[in-house]
Amino acid sequence: MESKTSTHQSFWKVVGRQFSRHPLGIISLLVVGLFILAGIYAPFLASSKPIAVKYDDIWYFPLFRYLFYHGFYTTYLDLFFNVLMFTFPLMLATFLLPRSWKRIALLGMCAIQIATFAFVSLRASTEPSADPTLTRHRLRVLESVEVLEGIDPLLGPLPAPPTWDFELKHMNPYARLEAILRYRQRRDQHDRLTAHSAGFDELALERWLEHELRKAKHASRGRDPDIDDSVLRSELLGNLSSVDKNEITALPTLWQQDRNYESSKVERLRALLRDLHPRYERAKTTIALFQETCVDWLHLIEHHPSAEMPPHCADFSEVSEQTRRNIEGMRETIIEYEETLASIALIHERIQWLDMENGKVTTVIMPLLRPYHWEDDVGGEQALNELLPWWELTRSGRKDLAAALVFGVRVSLVVGVTAIGLALLIGIPIGALAGFYGGRTDIIVSRLMEIWESMPTFFMLLLVVSVTQSKSIFLVICVISFFGWTGFSRFLRGEFFKQRHLPYVQACRSMGFSDSYTIFNHILPNAIPPLLTLLPFAIMGAITAEAGLSFLGLGEEGSCSWGVLMDEGRRAFPGESYLLWPPAALLTILLVAIALVGDALRDALDPRMHS
Repeated sequence: MESKTSTHQSFWKVVGRQFSRHPLGIISLLVVGLFILAGIYAPFLASSKPIAVKYDDIWYFPLFRYLFYHGFYTTYLDLFFNVLMFTFPLMLATFLLPRSWKRIALLGMCAIQIATFAFVSLRASTEPSADPTLTRHRLRVLESVEVLEGIDPLLGPLPAPPTWDFELKHMNPYARLEAILRYRQRRDQHDRLTAHSAGFDELALERWLEHELRKAKHASRGRDPDIDDSVLRSELLGNLSSVDKNEITALPTLWQQDRNYESSKVERLRALLRDLHPRYERAKTTIALFQETCVDWLHLIEHHPSAEMPPHCADFSEVSEQTRRNIEGMRETIIEYEETLASIALIHERIQWLDMENGKVTTVIMPLLRPYHWEDDVGGEQALNELLPWWELTRSGRKDLAAALVFGVRVSLVVGVTAIGLALLIGIPIGALAGFYGGRTDIIVSRLMEIWESMPTFFMLLLVVSVTQSKSIFLVICVISFFGWTGFSRFLRGEFFKQRHLPYVQACRSMGFSDSYTIFNHILPNAIPPLLTLLPFAIMGAITAEAGLSFLGLGEEGSCSWGVLMDEGRRAFPGESYLLWPPAALLTILLVAIALVGDALRDALDPRMHS
């Protein structure tokens, strides 16, 4: 046993020494390692949730609170990698254990990873900034109306409209922090993009002029065919007011959109107030008279039970239906007016509170690369994209491109590893059986593999997508693996042909070992090292296949796969062709690095290259 272990260790030491003689291979391995780490720890590179925040002298850790929340990480792929963030270091630590414990520890960590992922995926997660108890209490307060005994409900107190202080009382600390961080993040983005406002003014104004010119020409078609564009442009610019010009050239940031929304909402509310004001004054006077006299009588009879009830209070329940409807209309007018007034005050109070509380945030540790999640709406439009560096670009749906590039590494890793893993599970047993038994078994298996290889993966995927009406990334993985195992089978079949007549196999047979024991415990371990040289190239092929299929529109919709990102750039071509190059460049770098690692590994495993 000791001799076998030392031989095994010396073999891999030789392989490691040979691999170290390939500087390009080592650099490529480091590049692949960086991609793997970026994929696993993507939330620390790009996320709108800070890693740590010190607010009002209290530390908060929003990123860790949202790692397993389904409403923020909406895909199972992200949840799997978020669990892997914690188990991956432990998996690496298993390689430091004695060899007799390595396999057990590694299998145990894989089981923990799968079990934890299943628990996180199936459990009902709640929004960290939501408190069901506070929400229920808020609804009860808003829906409750005070009813005074002996008084008709129409003459009871009017419900108090909500204020910002009332809203704050029903927000937990993370809800308050979330509002402050969103305010801070959008303001910082606006300040950062203001440097490009001059260039955007020209582009936005030019686009507006082109649009208005087309409208003017269409309206004057047949009446003035010789109309001059320069004259029209001068007229349009001359008729453009400063308010309209500011509206046209305003930066399309979320901060600016929030301010525009608040301003327009306040204007609408003030217009409603002006419309309600005359009716409100009359209704307020009438209702106040009824309430004042009837409620005073109610308090009076607590001390003087024989006090006489005012006539309008005693007879109110017997008044006509029309009178009740009039009183109901007056109450609704008062409620609507006061709620409108409170809404205006709430907007101003909220902005003042956010500005004041933002000063209490003393420390914010954001992710290293981008302050956005790949599914976040970050604002922006094509005209603004033309002025920004590539790391500030927004993709279709106004989502951040750089954050999508970071999380796209996860898709490539899962496709490459999972598709090849499934292909190995299918191909290894088939190739091993064909090579070990040979003869009729080999002929049948080889003919079936030839038939299977004749089925084009692309068209089979088209067929599967059309039948299932689904373009899931896991469907793409299954199709790639289901039609990509034949290469491993052919390679392993050749290795088994070579190994099955060697003395150690004859010794196994003479000792009475079963065929399955001989195949999987003796021949397969000796056939696996040469098979390793195929894995990097197979992974590269799977990643390329997924990216190519996604580029052609067969990838998962709404995904951040690099192929999907390139497809978005293709559809926007040539207007936003710059969206095509970043994912294409990263995909090229990863594929070249994997190919160079595979080339170095092939040389390291080749006995003829050993000195």
